[in-house]
Amino acid sequence: MDEPRCPLCNSVVRAGDRVCQLCGEELPGEWATAPLPAPPIHPPQAPPIRPPEMTPTATPGRLSGTPWYQQGRFQALAAGAFLIVLVLSIGLLLRPDSSVPPAENAESAGTATLDTQTGPIEPPEDTFEPEESFEEPTQEVDLEAEAAAALDRLADDGLASTTLDGRWVAQLMSKAPGITDAYQTTDTGSSTFAAKDILQEVLGLYDQPELGYLFVLRSTDYGKQQTYQGQPMWVVFADNGFTSRDDVWSWCQDTLPYEGDELENACAVRRLNAG
Repeated sequence: MDEPRCPLCNSVVRAGDRVCQLCGEELPGEWATAPLPAPPIHPPQAPPIRPPEMTPTATPGRLSGTPWYQQGRFQALAAGAFLIVLVLSIGLLLRPDSSVPPAENAESAGTATLDTQTGPIEPPEDTFEPEESFEEPTQEVDLEAEAAAALDRLADDGLASTTLDGRWVAQLMSKAPGITDAYQTTDTGSSTFAAKDILQEVLGLYDQPELGYLFVLRSTDYGKQQTYQGQPMWVVFADNGFTSRDDVWSWCQDTLPYEGDELENACAVRRLNAG
C-alpha cells in the first residue's frame, strides 16, 4: 500500500491528519478519516546489564576521601614555597640602598674615599664637648665653732631651768678652750682642751645616770662671773637636793671613783648665787 502524500508538496503525511504538517495544505477527507496504522510489534528485549559500580581506590601519595589541598605532599610544597618567599623578602630588606652614592656608603662603612676633584675627604671636626660636672664646693665644717655653739645652747637651757637661790650643788667640770688639766687628757692624749673636747666630756657626764640631775652654766651666769683668758668657762653642776657642804662632799666621795687631789679636781662644793 502506497503511503499517503500531500497533493501540494508531495511529503508523506500521517493517516488521520487533516492538514499537511510541512506546508499546511488541507488533505483530502478520506485521508483524514483513515484509521491510523497499527504500531509495529517489537520482540521483548532483556533489560540492559549495568556494569558493577567501581569504588575509587587510594593511589600512592593520596589519601582516599581527602581533598588535594589537605594532602601532606601539597602542604609540604606550600611550606617550602612560603619559606623561599620569606628568605627572598629578608634579603631585599637587608640589601643596601642602591640610591645612596658610593661615597656616602664608604663613609658609613668607615672607609676613606678620594674625591677626584677636591682630593681626600677630610672627616668632620669633632664638635662634641663633654658636659661639665658641677660639684658644689664642700664647706669645711668648723668643728670648734660647732662645739662651742652646742655648749652655749646647753648653757642657755641650764640657766633657764635653774634658780640661782644659793642652793648647794656639786661642780663636776669647769673648762674653756685652751685650758690645761693636769689630771685629765683628751682622746688624742693632750692635756689641753679645745671646745670639741669639752663638749665630749660634757656628753660623757650626761651619759652617767648615777650622777643625777645635771645642767650646764657659763661661769659668767652666776656668782663671781669668773673667766679664763678673757672667755667664760662652761661649768657642769649636779643638783640632787643637797642640804649642806658636807652633804655635797659625801656624795662626791660615794659617787665618783677618785681619791685625794684627783677627787677634789673632779668634784667641788659650790653654792649658786646670782651674780
